[in-house]
Amino acid sequence: MSHPNRGFRSRSTLAFAGKWGGRLTAILLFLFWGAFFVEHTSEWFLRSESRFPPALVWFQQLAHFGMLAGLAVMLKWPRLGGLILLVATVAFFGGIGMHSFPYIALINLLPIALFGVYWIAAKPRVA
Repeated sequence: MSHPNRGFRSRSTLAFAGKWGGRLTAILLFLFWGAFFVEHTSEWFLRSESRFPPALVWFQQLAHFGMLAGLAVMLKWPRLGGLILLVATVAFFGGIGMHSFPYIALINLLPIALFGVYWIAAKPRVA
């Protein structure tokens, strides 16, 4: 016979893992994409010999910054940050001119998926 609180404890553990897994993944992705952002900013804007980069580069940098902002916002407001991250990811990878789907873009969905586990597991059960 199972204990009556067993289901609650497993849902609580799953919610905890989803929440903190989402946060940890968002931090790691922020550091990963942040390194690329710094490199591209330095390449296009600091070492450009006083020439302005093309408009597409400005758009890409803005979309890249949006990904970073979404990841950072997720730490406090996961739903808002997830929305920002999703829109910025689509804009960034949609605008870089890849001929096939950029599967690396899917890693940005990982924190959203983990927070989704948290939202589902933390939802109170209706009897």
